[in-house]
Amino acid sequence: MLTRNAFVTPLYPHYRIDEAYPCDSSIILDINWTTDLKDIQLNYPVHVYPNPTLDLINFDLGDHAFKGLILFYDLLGNEKKRVRLTEPMHQFEINLSNLENGIYYYSLWDEKQDRTAFGKIQVLR
Repeated sequence: MLTRNAFVTPLYPHYRIDEAYPCDSSIILDINWTTDLKDIQLNYPVHVYPNPTLDLINFDLGDHAFKGLILFYDLLGNEKKRVRLTEPMHQFEINLSNLENGIYYYSLWDEKQDRTAFGKIQVLR
């Protein structure tokens, strides 16, 4: 039994019998998209603390030394801060006092322009 509902797409039968049916469920698309941060392989683990933070955020890369670019993005993907490390460092601190309250993504890019690490931080004031 059909009922009226203003909040869904109506069900229209396909009466054009001389045309191919527009929705063919036998077609399979093999799209290999990354939908989760865990799907991307990291070069090495990064420990970021304190999270949430007030102003300063510490990066600890353990035995690995990092030299490159650290980018901070808001939830819409707009770049909010860029920091370049010119010397290889195992630990470093970044001042985030110019960022507003909110959640930000960070991404570490090495000299070969490969993303080596990424994550999420929260700035609270």
